[in-house]
Amino acid sequence: VGGGGATNELLDVLRVQQRLRYLNYRGERIGSGDAASIPEVEVTGAVNLATRQAIKLFKASVSPDGNGDPAIETDVVSPDQSAVRWLNSPDAPVWTQIRTALVNRINIGNEVWDTHWTIQKIENAHAARPELKRTTAHEEFGVNSLTEYPDEGVPATSGDNVNHPNHSHKSGLNIDVELDREALNDGDATEEQNTVDDILAFVGADGVQIRSIYVGQNSGEYASVRTAVQAAIDDPAQNLPAVPDLNFATGHFHHFSIDFLPPQLDERLTANTRTNL
Repeated sequence: VGGGGATNELLDVLRVQQRLRYLNYRGERIGSGDAASIPEVEVTGAVNLATRQAIKLFKASVSPDGNGDPAIETDVVSPDQSAVRWLNSPDAPVWTQIRTALVNRINIGNEVWDTHWTIQKIENAHAARPELKRTTAHEEFGVNSLTEYPDEGVPATSGDNVNHPNHSHKSGLNIDVELDREALNDGDATEEQNTVDDILAFVGADGVQIRSIYVGQNSGEYASVRTAVQAAIDDPAQNLPAVPDLNFATGHFHHFSIDFLPPQLDERLTANTRTNL
């Protein structure tokens, strides 16, 4: 089902469209200003642009390495792909927006969409640490960037007030969280501990596995934060899950980034399959 020479049998198309619509996957933003819209998938049996774009986004969301990108995914789903099994899974991701109370009002712009897996992780971290949404002399804290989709490719200079703090967020499995650069650079021990606790709130929160955390833009910047976070993760008494990649990365001086992995696909066997084994 999809573009690129897919056979597009009517019943198959209806099934895919119905499932994408139920999971709230959409096409890219069209129009501008008050006339802008984010097209939902219509269950018509005819494959249109919104259906093909929603397929690409869904496939990016369930990419096993957590690094999916709709721009490089194909717009076809076929029976031999894990994407089809994800579409049929009760654990399939729902494309949703973060609730207003958790939005950083300064910087988040239009990046308010993610998979429900990521949104639930954010909710659980905030429930465990309400200080994630605090205000200091320098900063208003909180999540400040989710996924740039559905405004894929719309530049901030388009004149339509489209703000994309981070163009690398593509699949609904990424977040940025504000940190207080001025206080950290001044050696503020309290704010350093706050940053450590902020990161650990996400590490310890129930939900999807963390693939990577980036804080600081070079080896020296916020090195003590990374060291403290790693020490907490390595401490058996804290019972925290491992983080495969805790590091620095270019541009991570006023926020830390967390990338997640999708859950393991639950390949439940049907009764008929079990009988025939």
